[in-house]
Amino acid sequence: MIKVATLRRLIMTLTALLLLAAAVWWYLQRPPLGQVLVFSKTLEYRHDSIEAGIVALKEVAGAYRIEVVATEEMYYHRTHPCPLETCGSVASMDKVNGK
Repeated sequence: MIKVATLRRLIMTLTALLLLAAAVWWYLQRPPLGQVLVFSKTLEYRHDSIEAGIVALKEVAGAYRIEVVATEEMYYHRTHPCPLETCGSVASMDKVNGK
């Protein structure tokens, strides 16, 4: 037969382990604190260390729960039917695609 003191100690140990497991689960499920956008599109010359820099930035930012989004895509959100075409700042813009 199990003694009462041993049973209490067993229940307290199991409760502590359950709380520890819940704390670890909560810690791993936390959302990121923020996001950083890395836009690395180049026209002609592309430095060899751009990809390595993105990887290093993701490693460092991951320790601080910051998500790094690296892209070379540029998206122009069309809020007006033709804001850039009429001002003359973009001469070769495709009016259908917006690029």
